[in-house]
Amino acid sequence: QNREIIGGNARCVAMLAAFKHLIQDYKPATKDTSGTPSSVGRNDLVLHFKKPIEYLISCRRLSISMGNAIAGLKHKINAISDAKEDITLDALKKEVCQYIDMFIFERIVDADRYITMHGVSRIVDGDAILTFGRSSAVEMILRNAKEEGKKFSVFVVDSNPLFEGRPFAHRLATQGIDCTYVLLSAISNIIREVTKVFIGA
Repeated sequence: QNREIIGGNARCVAMLAAFKHLIQDYKPATKDTSGTPSSVGRNDLVLHFKKPIEYLISCRRLSISMGNAIAGLKHKINAISDAKEDITLDALKKEVCQYIDMFIFERIVDADRYITMHGVSRIVDGDAILTFGRSSAVEMILRNAKEEGKKFSVFVVDSNPLFEGRPFAHRLATQGIDCTYVLLSAISNIIREVTKVFIGA
């Protein structure tokens, strides 16, 4: 709510880290004497996320990756429970936590690596690239393109209320990237110079 964590992927990783703690601390409403959670207990595990998710939505609209992570997490819990009816609660929690780790690596870390590689390949010498606000993926693309020796310039377009582009433009400039900071209201003055547009999701 106070925007201490900014960026779709950063918010998703933080959310999943919190969900891992929720899973590890979870105790079923009912279980049998063998320690196997009943179907009610497994349903409770899904419902266990309802209030935290509602709170997150009340603070700020979920990012695309957060929505995908929540849907995947619910599906995984149900899929494991259906496939392994005799699974113990500890084993269920372990598998779900492993899924969270896998999601972070494959859908965020590894995906960012691929996006960066693909984005860098699109940049050619002489490009004037426009971006808006701040995106960790766009920053990685621009930084890697600079490290590969490509010669380009960047227009960082920004607006209120957060003005995220201001520190972003400063970071790019300190890395030796030719960077111009422009407010959204002045974009018409530079748009004709732009050859490519990179926008974070």
